[in-house]
Amino acid sequence: MMETDRDDKWFCGECTALLGIRQGDEVQVRFKQEINLTVRGRIIMTCRRCGAINRMETEQHPRK
Repeated sequence: MMETDRDDKWFCGECTALLGIRQGDEVQVRFKQEINLTVRGRIIMTCRRCGAINRMETEQHPRK
């Protein structure tokens, strides 16, 4: 896996658990061996650790 800066990582706003890694307009979301997703667009994700709802817009220039 390539090296990433902290700014490229998506953390939960409540407990700071790592939710995903941003790569351009996409975010890679992994959980153990069961889940490995690459997502683009508006993401709404429940934190696996604390249950908080987190939101992110992956596109650097979102469509209107």
